[in-house]
Amino acid sequence: ILNAYVLYPNRPQKFQANWNKIIALTAQAENILNSPAIAPLLIEQGKQIVDSGENEYYYATRPYTPFPLMPSYEEVVQRGQEYLNEVEDEVRRKSFDLVIITENYSPFISERILRNYYTYFETIIVDMPQTNQQWRLQVWIPKK
Repeated sequence: ILNAYVLYPNRPQKFQANWNKIIALTAQAENILNSPAIAPLLIEQGKQIVDSGENEYYYATRPYTPFPLMPSYEEVVQRGQEYLNEVEDEVRRKSFDLVIITENYSPFISERILRNYYTYFETIIVDMPQTNQQWRLQVWIPKK
């Protein structure tokens, strides 16, 4: 009781305002290039996830000894590069009707490329009370 109600109370009301902004933005969009911070929200909304938060480990794979239950290292590298190229192509075609990425970090698209096809809209700071973190999420919309 001391832990749940005094030391680490779960009172989401003070964190909810910025999350409500994110919820409203994502509810209106169909195809979103996302930050891992909003992956669970996109699952709830039945939307495709581009960045689960696990993806970056896939691309950081180092060479390994072949093993029968795993694809070859070369295949992993090739498939990873194909995925990165696909995301970049979608950005260039403005296929994403909304981009919400972590400020100063997206393993899938550089801000230099993003700026050519999307307009920065705002940064929304969302609280993660369970981990005592704040994530700065940049919102981008396609250029007209």
